[in-house]
Amino acid sequence: MNRRVYLLAVVSLVGLTGAQTSLASEPRQGLSVFGQLKYPADFRHFDYVNPDAPKGGTLRMGSGGTFYSLQPFIRQGSAAAGLTQLLYDTLLTRAWDETSSVYGLLAETVELADDRSWLEFVLRPEARWHDGEPVTADDVVFTVGILREKGSPSWKTLLLAVEGAEKLGPRRVRIHLSSRATRQLPLQIGAEMQILPRHYWATREFDKTTLEPPLGSGPYRVADVDPGRSIRYERVHDYWGRDLNVNIGRFNFERIQYKYFQDLYVQMEAIKGHDVDWRSEFSAKRWATGYDTPARQRGHFILETLETGQPAIRAVWAFNLRRKKLQDPRVREALVRAYHQQWISAVLLYDDFKSARSFFENSDMEHRGPPSPGELELLEPFRAELDSRIFERQWDPPVGLAHGSNRENLHIADRLLERAGWVVREGARVNERTGERLELQFLVGSPSISRHALPYMASLEQLGIQVEIRSPFSTEYQNLVGVERDFDLSSTLIALRLVPGTELRNLFGSEAADRPYSRNTAGIRNPIVDALIEKIIGARSRGELVTAASALDRVLSWGFYYVSIGKLRSTRHAYWNIFGRPEVRPRYSTGFPFTWWIDSAKQELVASGQPIEVD
Repeated sequence: MNRRVYLLAVVSLVGLTGAQTSLASEPRQGLSVFGQLKYPADFRHFDYVNPDAPKGGTLRMGSGGTFYSLQPFIRQGSAAAGLTQLLYDTLLTRAWDETSSVYGLLAETVELADDRSWLEFVLRPEARWHDGEPVTADDVVFTVGILREKGSPSWKTLLLAVEGAEKLGPRRVRIHLSSRATRQLPLQIGAEMQILPRHYWATREFDKTTLEPPLGSGPYRVADVDPGRSIRYERVHDYWGRDLNVNIGRFNFERIQYKYFQDLYVQMEAIKGHDVDWRSEFSAKRWATGYDTPARQRGHFILETLETGQPAIRAVWAFNLRRKKLQDPRVREALVRAYHQQWISAVLLYDDFKSARSFFENSDMEHRGPPSPGELELLEPFRAELDSRIFERQWDPPVGLAHGSNRENLHIADRLLERAGWVVREGARVNERTGERLELQFLVGSPSISRHALPYMASLEQLGIQVEIRSPFSTEYQNLVGVERDFDLSSTLIALRLVPGTELRNLFGSEAADRPYSRNTAGIRNPIVDALIEKIIGARSRGELVTAASALDRVLSWGFYYVSIGKLRSTRHAYWNIFGRPEVRPRYSTGFPFTWWIDSAKQELVASGQPIEVD
């Protein structure tokens, strides 16, 4: 395909976002990316809460590492957990039983221009900061400006398509959007941008770390801080929004405390000794063997997996395509085939991490079988640049014997490497033209990931590839991956949204390949990927989004940018049996912690040592 035809195909695929219909054209109680809002303006509460949930008690959660700042909106410093979720309100809040709907929180109404050039909010007159001052349009204007100027890179990225904010009245504010604004951006601005108090920051330096408890407007405030060790929040009894329909049945704990542990063993002992109430677990080994305690037999300690309805979290080794030796897709496919996922999962991961074949697995965006007519329409202009197998079948991970060898895949990998010009001489895999040896450096962020790497490295050594592993401290690891890009393969997690949007640019887009601390760990620079991402972002219906996402899924999968370690479809939680929760759980969230509460009867049984019957 010549360059002119190729560019025309990209322009046709991306489309003109300005021609899309708006999400709303009059003041409403909320916004939805696609379709109608589930809840009417006068709804009493979300269906997945208990409106009569009791208030009280303390929730204690553990966190790894440390913190030395209470300023979570800047790059500098390590901020304490819970600050943005507990202290600050947003203009809108998400409904977790809908795929893409938000409802008024600080804002009583929201309006989006027909051409999506502006987003307008009318603030609730009763909205207050914890010092009693009203939340005003000036605060919203200040928030947009300060986050664009001094916020962390993630805030600056989110607000790239925001041209500014304009005060139209004491409680009325308009946010101006550029032509780059996506369909998801108004919802992200409304539900993800915590509003900050202008009068508080007028006498403080925003871009400096601090341990001064900040002023918020949300359901909790900072009660006390032990720097690096713990932070405790207390419920604001005169919280201005406690009786709002979007808040009924939520924020039921009187206190929420995060305890920090430098050592993972100490953190595990803390929850087993009931110094911590709740822990999410990502390690298959710890999940299978680390929680053997007599309290489980009495029904005092619970292990539970909860599905969220979100696309499965995928654990991968990301190739560094910035390295010339990894730019040939045949080399990457060979390295993918050398990973014996079935054996590693069965022997090392307690058969917990299943093979993952899709970036959107566990959702309707997962590509299946040969391309649909809609996908073909998107992919056909790029046929010459794409792997021909994309047009024939779905991508499936290589299959080896769960308790045997991966010999067949290693034979295929050997042939692929030879075709790519990497041959074996005297037992070493070398470039047939230059004599350069094929060497790979693994970069891992935690000791548990090293267990996945060692058998993989052994397979690569059978192919004559020289390998080494590095496991630096956390800060050095982040620098090597996010700034210096000094690795060949690095472990990472890929978690995609039910309604993917601009975050895809940061994960897979060319522009993010060399941007410091972007999530494009692999360094993908593919204009076809870029075009499909823009098609997803500009989708005018769920059907268009699903088609474009499936097409992107194929291109990423057959591009062999990652080695799939496996998928985690459910979230795993270890907790003490002291909680109550609503009968209805939100389809797209666990509901924890904001819809749960302390069950005093269970708490007394645990304290007394009496058994609890578990369903």
